[in-house]
Amino acid sequence: MFSSNEKISGRQAFRLLVFDLLGLGTLLIPAAVAGFCGRDGIFCIIVGTVLGLLFLRLLVYAVGDMQGSFAEYTEKMCGTFFGKTIQAGYFLYLMLLAGYTAYLFSVTVLNNLLRGESFYLVLVLILGLVWYGLLSGIEGRARVYELLFWFILIPLFIMLASALDEVKTDYWNPVFFTGKRDFFAGSYYVFICSSLIFLILFLGGYLRKRESLMKVGRLALIFTGCLEAGLYLILLGVFGGAALSDMQTPAITLMSTIKITGGFLKRADAFMFGIWFFTLYALLNSAVFYAEMLLNGLYHAKKRQALWKKWERAAVFAAVFGVAVLLYNSKENTVLYEKFLWYIGTPFLVLVPVVLAIIRCAGQRKKHLRSGAVICVLLGLMGLSGCATAELEERNFPIEMAVSDMEQFDREWLNADKSGNRMVDYSHMKVILLDQKFLEDAQNMDAFLEILEKKSDVPRNTYLAVAEDAEAVLKLQKNMEESVGTYLEDYFENVSEIKKNCLSDTRDALSGAGKQNGNPVYPLCGRSGPKACRDKVLCLETRGGGRNV
Repeated sequence: MFSSNEKISGRQAFRLLVFDLLGLGTLLIPAAVAGFCGRDGIFCIIVGTVLGLLFLRLLVYAVGDMQGSFAEYTEKMCGTFFGKTIQAGYFLYLMLLAGYTAYLFSVTVLNNLLRGESFYLVLVLILGLVWYGLLSGIEGRARVYELLFWFILIPLFIMLASALDEVKTDYWNPVFFTGKRDFFAGSYYVFICSSLIFLILFLGGYLRKRESLMKVGRLALIFTGCLEAGLYLILLGVFGGAALSDMQTPAITLMSTIKITGGFLKRADAFMFGIWFFTLYALLNSAVFYAEMLLNGLYHAKKRQALWKKWERAAVFAAVFGVAVLLYNSKENTVLYEKFLWYIGTPFLVLVPVVLAIIRCAGQRKKHLRSGAVICVLLGLMGLSGCATAELEERNFPIEMAVSDMEQFDREWLNADKSGNRMVDYSHMKVILLDQKFLEDAQNMDAFLEILEKKSDVPRNTYLAVAEDAEAVLKLQKNMEESVGTYLEDYFENVSEIKKNCLSDTRDALSGAGKQNGNPVYPLCGRSGPKACRDKVLCLETRGGGRNV
C-alpha cells in the first residue's frame, strides 16, 4: 500500500509534529495555566511557546552535523559510554511519556465515551491499536496523519468559531495581577508541553531534506501555540478563570454546549474527543516507536535483529502498560511523574543539547573535553532540585478563611507560615469571609485592604463575602460533603443575582471602596442594609469594573 523507503516529506513531518504536540497541549494547558495565573494565563502560553522556539533552535544547532540517527550521533560526539548513557536517559523519558499518555488516553475514554467500562480493557485495546499502527512504519503513519490533518482541524475551527458568541470579554480583564512565581510556574508548564518538540531529533533521520528540520519544527510550534492560545481565550471567556482551573477536560465541556446551525455535529463533544483520540494516539505511537529505536541501538541486535525486534516491542509495550497501571492505581504516582517532568525530565531535555552544542562549538579538539562536559552534565542532573521552597506534601492549601478581627487575621494569615512544620500556600484560596462587625470598623478595613494590596499571597480572584458570624459559617463544614470555600464559590458562580450584584474578587475591593464625609464606605447588597444570601452569607456590592463569573 505504501512505499517503504522510510522517508517522509517536510509537510508530512510538520503534520506529524502538530499531532504529537496538540494532544497534551489542548488537554492540559488551559486548566493548568488558569490555576496558576488566571487571566494572565494567555501570556504564559505566549512565553512558553517562545521558549519552545528557542529550545528548537538549540536542538537544531546541536545536531547540525548529524548524518545518521540521533543515537549514532550521540556516540560520535560523546563517546560510546556517555552516548549510550544519554540514549538510556531519552529511553526512560519516552517510556514514562508513553505510559502517561496511555493512562491519560484511557481515562479520557472512560470519562467521556465508555463510562463504567474496565480501565484495563480500554488500555489493552488502545495499546493493541498502537501495535497495529507501528506495523506500517513511520512513512505509513505520516501519510495517514497527512490525510486526516484538515479533516480534523477544519471542523475544530468551525466549532471554536461557533463558541465565540458565548465569550464574555470581561472575563479577560484585568491582567498583569499574577505574582512572579506563579507566572514563572505557568510559563514553565507550557514549556514542558512545548519541549515535546525534542521528538524532532529522532524524526530528523527520516526527513528527505535534513535542512528543513528547523522550518518544520518552527511551523509546528507556532501553529500549536496559536491554537492553544485561541482555545484558552475562548475557554476563559466562556467559563471564567476560577471555573476553568477546576475543570478536567474544559474543551470537551465547551463543545458539549455548542449547537451548530443546521444540526451538523449534534454531539460536538464526542467529535472533540475524536480530535484528542487521534492526537494522543499519534503521540503514543511516536513515543513507543522512538523508544523501540533507542532500545535496539542500546543492545545492537545484529544477527538476531528480526527475532529480537518482536521481543523488543513486547517488552516496550509491557513497560508502557505497567506505567499506565501504576499511574491509574495511585494518584501519588501521578504526582511523582509530574515532579519528574518539572525537576528532572525537562532539565535533561534541555541540558543534553546544550552539551552537544558546546562540543560541536569546541570542535574535535580533545576527547577528554567532550567526556568532561558530559560528566559535568550528568552530575548536575543528579543534584537537580526544583525552584519551589517546599514540596507539595509539605504545604497546606487553605481555601477559605474567616476574619473577625485584626489580631485573629494576623494570627491565621500573616504568622501562619511561622508556626508548625508545613508551609502555608494561599494560591488556592477561594473565599475570605469577613465578620460584619469587622466590615463596619473603618480602621480594620483600611488595614485589611492595605495588606491585600501589598501582599500577593492571596489570589486576586478570591471571593470576598460578609457574614453576621463568619466563624459560624465555617463550622458548617462538619455537616457538608465538600469544603465551605468550594460550596460558596460554586454558589456565587451559579446564582444570577449574585453575578450581577456581588463583589467578585479582591481586586474590586482594593479599587472599589468609596468615601463619604472622609470615611471609607463599603456598601452591602440591598438598599437599606445587608441582604442575606444563603447560609447567612452577605455579599459585597460590585464596584466598577468587577469580574462577572
